[in-house]
Amino acid sequence: RVRWGADGNLEFLGRADGQFKIRGHRIEPGEIESALMACPGIAQAAVLAVKDHRGAGRLVAYLVTDSGANEAHGTHGASDDRGGDGHRVDDLGVDGPAAEGPAADAVVRAARARVTEVLPEHMVPSAVLRLDGPLPLTPNGKLDTRALPAPRWTELTGDAEPTTPAEALYAGLFAEVLGLPSVGVHDSFFELGGDSIVVIRLVTRVREAGVEVSPREVFRLRTPAALARATGAAAPDARPPAPLPEPFSLVDSTVAERADFVAAVPDLVDIVPATPLQEGFFFHAQMDGAGADGYAVQDTLDLAGDVDADALRVSVQHLLDRHPLLRAAFVQRHDGRILQLVGEQVELPWSQADLSGLAPDRRD
Repeated sequence: RVRWGADGNLEFLGRADGQFKIRGHRIEPGEIESALMACPGIAQAAVLAVKDHRGAGRLVAYLVTDSGANEAHGTHGASDDRGGDGHRVDDLGVDGPAAEGPAADAVVRAARARVTEVLPEHMVPSAVLRLDGPLPLTPNGKLDTRALPAPRWTELTGDAEPTTPAEALYAGLFAEVLGLPSVGVHDSFFELGGDSIVVIRLVTRVREAGVEVSPREVFRLRTPAALARATGAAAPDARPPAPLPEPFSLVDSTVAERADFVAAVPDLVDIVPATPLQEGFFFHAQMDGAGADGYAVQDTLDLAGDVDADALRVSVQHLLDRHPLLRAAFVQRHDGRILQLVGEQVELPWSQADLSGLAPDRRD
C-alpha cells in the first residue's frame, strides 16, 4: 500500500496481503491458518507475528475448538496444558478458564503436532493459545488483534530437569542467551526463540565453558539433552582455547616486500591472507576501476531525539580501534596473492552538516 506525499513522492504504508517476515522467512499467515483449520476439532484459527520478551518476532497461533466456537460470547482467556514429556505444548503462558478442559486441550495438541508434520519448520508457531470462545472481532467484522491475549514468553519452557552435568550446562546457557529463567532439557532452542545470531552467542559461551560444539550441531540437535549426549561435558583438565597467531606469522614475506607494505601502511601491525570472498571483491574493484563499487553498502539512518554527534563519532571510532580487520587495506603481491595490511590506527572518515537553519521541506 502506498500513497502520494505532499512532495510528490510515494510513501510506503505497508503490505496489503498480511504477510510478514520471521527469522528471514516471508510468512503467509493464511497458509498456517488453513493447515490448522484442516485439523479435526478446530473451528477457528488466527496466526500473528508477536514480539517476545527479547523483541524478536515469533509466530503465535490462536485456536478455537468446536466446543469453544459454540459458546456465543465466551471469554477470551486461554488454557494451559503440558505434555507428558514435560513440554508446555498449548497455551504456553496465558491464564483463563478451561472450556471442555482436557478434551479441548487434546484437540489443540493434535493440531499442533499435525502442522509440525505438514508445514516447514519456519512456519510452525512458537506458541499455540486455545481461546475459550470465538475469535474477538472489531465492530466492522475484522479480527480484533488487541483483544487477543499475549503469551507469557518466559513461561514457555518445559520442566524436565537436567540429569547430567552436560545437560545442566546446556540448559543453563540456553536460558542465559534466550533471557529465560530456566529451560527444560527437551526444549528446542529455536522453538524458544533462538535464531542464527543467538546460536553464535550460545556456541561462544559453550566453548568458553570448555566444550567444543559447532553452530551446525546446534541447528541439528536443538535440545540440551541431545547436545549433551553428542558433545558431553567439559573435561576437568580442559585446555584453554588456542592462542591467537602472532603478528606477521600467517604470511611469509621478503624484506623487500615488507618494506613495500610498510610504505603503503606506515603503522603496519600485521599481514593477513585475504579470504576467497575478499579476493573476489578485490578483483571486481580492480576491474571496475573508478566505477561504482557494486559491493559497497550504503544506508541512511534517522535517529530520533537529540543526538550527540561527537559521542556518535567517538563510538564508531572505537569500533575501528577494537577490530583490526576494519582497519585493513588490500594489496596484491607480485605472485597474484591478495593480502590484508592491518594498520595500528585508522581515523574514521567523518563529516557533519547542521541543517537546523533550513526549513523542514529543504532538509532532504
